[in-house]
Amino acid sequence: MKKMKRRTLVRLISYSAAALLVAVGFAVSGYSLACDYREQLENGYRRALTDLSSNVSSMDTLLKKSKYASTPLMLGTIASGIWRDAGAAKANLALLPVTEASLDNVNKFLSQAGEYALWVSERVASGEEMAADEAEALAGLSELAGRVNGGLNELIAAVSDKTVMLTEVSEKANGFLAGINNDGVAISGGFADVENGFENYPTLIYDGPYSDFSLNKESAILKRETEVTPDRAKKLAAAAMGVDVSAVTAGGENTGRLPAYYFYSGEKSAEITKAGGHLLAMTDGAEPREERISVERATAAASAFLEKFGYSDMSGTYYVVEYGVCTVNFAYESGGVICYPDLIKVGVSMADGGVVTLDARGYITNHVARDLPEPKTTAAEAKAKLREGLSVQKERLAVIPTDGGGEKFCRELLCKAADGTEVIEYFNADSLLEEDILILLREDNGVLTV
Repeated sequence: MKKMKRRTLVRLISYSAAALLVAVGFAVSGYSLACDYREQLENGYRRALTDLSSNVSSMDTLLKKSKYASTPLMLGTIASGIWRDAGAAKANLALLPVTEASLDNVNKFLSQAGEYALWVSERVASGEEMAADEAEALAGLSELAGRVNGGLNELIAAVSDKTVMLTEVSEKANGFLAGINNDGVAISGGFADVENGFENYPTLIYDGPYSDFSLNKESAILKRETEVTPDRAKKLAAAAMGVDVSAVTAGGENTGRLPAYYFYSGEKSAEITKAGGHLLAMTDGAEPREERISVERATAAASAFLEKFGYSDMSGTYYVVEYGVCTVNFAYESGGVICYPDLIKVGVSMADGGVVTLDARGYITNHVARDLPEPKTTAAEAKAKLREGLSVQKERLAVIPTDGGGEKFCRELLCKAADGTEVIEYFNADSLLEEDILILLREDNGVLTV
């Protein structure tokens, strides 16, 4: 009897232990799933926050450009962009886990900025001039957009270093957006002590004008050229990487829109187009070193490298220096006309002037022999179209791309506003239609356009 009781007791203990282990297993599994879900939710919030910052930054840029628009069509295009960005910003704002009270003033600012820009553009389209107070109001909205975005970047930095977890809907996360006062001014509030990880990296898109234009169309260059052998391509790759051909290994082929052979040697790699054997891309993964040379010397080294590999008549335009590498944008220039679609980006080590990156996809895709006619307008006629307060510093002819994949032949006017802002205006060389506006920013680490 005692023996049976002992067996029963052992079984009870075994069953209880098994049940406990199962319960623990479910608990651990449930906790793991909860953690995964929480991480996915946090990542979603981060994406919405980053997109919101991008939307507001774009609004700021367009609001700045609106001050310099000289035609109703251009102002209407800019205003539509502001309205579109404001709508996208509101949609991203709605995805963030903040209380309704925190959203009121931000939504008010976004709505008013978009609607006011459209209202001004409609007045100008009806034949009225933009009033001084309207231009001042747009400038004020631009300043507010910049300050709001500064606060957003502050919040992004806090989220990035885990000072704030958006899934916790903490007082800091709510407090930031609640800190937008009735005038729409962003107040950092509780984030004054947060190290702003984005302080030295303004929300700008570097690459110069039109850098990623039409990279999906068929290359006119490659269509008319014969295919090179893999051995010939290997020798070209070795020359580009600066190594002996015996140190180069074939890494396969790129069979996409721009068919190319891929090669590597240690941390270096190069792509050579099958048709024509053009150097399409090159990278050197070596760690950047101390900056010892000037931007001018880096640009000269990049230009010489392009000449060596058959890319002649290339003009250096915009540049940026990051992590010890000076990346220069080169555009094809012929007869005094700069052709922005035909772009090559070259990265040069600021330690020794060696070329460490090259991307010629823009040139290979877009370069054609253009038969450009004499413009039907004069530089003086283009200058007369500018808004009052802009003085021309430099003028030249340029080919710029259109959103639809075409090109426009323009007069490019580099201007300076009364407040020192540098503005690039593009007027159609035949009709004087205002085709585009860019704002030039000279930063410590480069020349940027927005």
